[in-house]
Amino acid sequence: MVVIMSAKKRLIVFLVPPQKIVNGGILSIFSICKVSRQFKNIHKSDVMLSVYPGHKSYKKNDLFDNDEVIHDFDEVVKMGRLESLLVHVPEYASYDVCQELKQNYSEYLQSIPDFRVNIMHQNILLMQPPLEVANWFELTPNLTQTTAHNRYSDQALADKYAIPVHHLSTFVDQNQYKWTPYEKKEKLITISLDDAELKEKVLAKIGHELPNYKVLIIKNMRYEDYKTTISRAKFTITFGEGFDGYYVEGFFTGGIAFAVYNDEFFPDKDFAGFKNTYSNYEEMLVKIVDDMRALDSKPAYENVVQQNLDKINRLYNFENYQNNVGDFYKGKYTYLPSTDSIRRLAGLLVKDRDLQLAEKDATIKDLQQTIAEKDATIKDLQQTIAEKDATITAKDKEVAGLLGSKSWKVTKPLRQASAIVKKREVKE
Repeated sequence: MVVIMSAKKRLIVFLVPPQKIVNGGILSIFSICKVSRQFKNIHKSDVMLSVYPGHKSYKKNDLFDNDEVIHDFDEVVKMGRLESLLVHVPEYASYDVCQELKQNYSEYLQSIPDFRVNIMHQNILLMQPPLEVANWFELTPNLTQTTAHNRYSDQALADKYAIPVHHLSTFVDQNQYKWTPYEKKEKLITISLDDAELKEKVLAKIGHELPNYKVLIIKNMRYEDYKTTISRAKFTITFGEGFDGYYVEGFFTGGIAFAVYNDEFFPDKDFAGFKNTYSNYEEMLVKIVDDMRALDSKPAYENVVQQNLDKINRLYNFENYQNNVGDFYKGKYTYLPSTDSIRRLAGLLVKDRDLQLAEKDATIKDLQQTIAEKDATIKDLQQTIAEKDATITAKDKEVAGLLGSKSWKVTKPLRQASAIVKKREVKE
């Protein structure tokens, strides 16, 4: 979608990586961007996508269906002075983007009366340390964070970073997927591309003991083709986050997804007791083939599918997701940081700055010591050179004295005769 700047010059920019990729995070950002346009009556801003500052854009991500144009950040700057700018940044890129903006765009950002930043937390394992996130305060005091998963959306997260938290959830909804009933499922097992402990052994065991099943690793596939493929598959195995797109979308299409349970991504511990989850990959390796056989009957299969869907559908509803996005732009955040957490972060920042100053003082002291040592070395070298020069001068005087002596002059004809004899001997 091409953005035509409105007269008020208010802009919302979603940042994406400079590499053309498709994954759950990218799909989520594109979705939030699209839904954000529905609330222009609230935020009064135009909405666009841009690659990270300092990079060139590939303009169009054709790995899935969308009508977005992806801009360079410099195109934002060329739009002229803005009244308002909100930048949404993926959590893992937060520090690098902040440093780039401070180094090369600080003057531009300071000219914007209302500059805000939102950090999109989509993976708890990629969240950056609070002190690194706090670097944003050098550019703006208006900092928020949004979350994709219920599991880590809580007061503790707001207090950890001392900034408001708003839970958006994700864009997925069962109505967006093609449902295939058990009797029409194919003997197909789809596999996430993720690397994981014992993955190769798990796949080898399935290949050996379930030879009638086709095993397909999802890669180099457009998102729409992937959705069609998983709707055909009887089983899916995710080796990624666990409660991720492969897991949720597997059930949305009427299939069963297997995963290793973890507290970071699964919304509650009930999932740990389901027949399609394991405590670790060792347990998966031992049990998964027998579990697939046991679940390959209509009653058992549909029971596990419904058991998971009852939980998932309470979490993922597109209408609720849209409402959550709207509440963000209304400033109705899910959690606000406590006063104590703000004080604690301020204290940590002061302590960190003191530590940095101490480190710089130590570095300066070390450099001064090094310089002093080099100066002493140079002085010693100069003294050695002066002594050598004095020796050379004395030798020069000694040679000159010899050349000017009477004995040197008297023996000159003899030296010449000796030289002639030596030349003749060489010729003969």
